[in-house]
Amino acid sequence: MNKKILAVMAAFLMCAGLSACSEAPAENESSEAEKTIAAADPVVPDEETTPDEETTPDETTTEEETTSAEVNIIEKSSDDGLLTTTSNLVPLDDEYGFYLELDLSKEKLDEDTTVSLYDAKGQKVAEMMDDGDMDESGDRTADDGIYSCFFKPESDECETYEVTAEYGDKTSNMVRLRTYTDDIPEELSEDFNGVMEEFSKISEKYSNTLGEYSSENAVKATKEATALAEKLYADGRIVSYRSGDGNVVIKHLCGTTYIFSTETMK
Repeated sequence: MNKKILAVMAAFLMCAGLSACSEAPAENESSEAEKTIAAADPVVPDEETTPDEETTPDETTTEEETTSAEVNIIEKSSDDGLLTTTSNLVPLDDEYGFYLELDLSKEKLDEDTTVSLYDAKGQKVAEMMDDGDMDESGDRTADDGIYSCFFKPESDECETYEVTAEYGDKTSNMVRLRTYTDDIPEELSEDFNGVMEEFSKISEKYSNTLGEYSSENAVKATKEATALAEKLYADGRIVSYRSGDGNVVIKHLCGTTYIFSTETMK
C-alpha cells in the first residue's frame, strides 16, 4: 500500500483514538522537541481531548502520541468552510509536511470551481481535491464535499505559515502551521520559558499553597489563562490554542505543547 495512504489513514485513526495534545499525520518520526508540559495534575480533558490514563503532568510526548484535527478557535466565519489540519506542528524533515482538509459538505459548488490553499503572501501552495485519490491528494472519499491536500514547505528553515483555502469568491478560516526541529533556537527557548512564567503567575494568583483551586477560582483562572492564550496567539508567539473544562492548551513555536489546568478542590 502506498506510503501516503498509510500516512493519512493512520492520521485519522489517531484522531479517533489517541490522546490529545497534538495531531500529526502518520509516519512522522518522533522528536524530543515536540513535547507536552502540563501546569497542574491531573489534566482535566476538554471535549476534544482524551489524555492517556498513564500520562503525568511532566511527561513529554511527541506529536504522534497525541490527538485530533486542529483549527484555530478564532478568525472563523460561520459562512465559510472549515479548514483543519491533523497537526499544526510538523518536523522540518517530514516527508509529507502538513495535511489539511476543508469541509464544504454544506456548500453547493459549481463543477468548475477550484479549491486552493494559499499562504499569507497570497501564493498558492497546494490544490485541494475531493477526488478520493489518497495516493496524491490524500483525499479519503470522492465527492463527499471534503477537500484535502498535503502542504510540504520548500524552505529548509523552520518557519511559521498562515494558510487559508479559497473557493469561488470565498475564503476559509486561517490555520497557522509551524515546522520545527530538535535544535531549538535560544530565543524561542527563552520565549517559551517566559510563556510558562506568565501562566505560572495565574496559577499562583488563584491556587492555594498545594496548587489546588476552589470552584470559583478555577473559573477565574481558566478565563484569565484563555485571555493570555488569545494574546499570545495574536502576537504570533504560539501556533494554536484551545480552551475548555478548566484546560488551556497552547502550542508554542519551539514545537512544545503546554497545558494549563485547574483542579477543583473537593
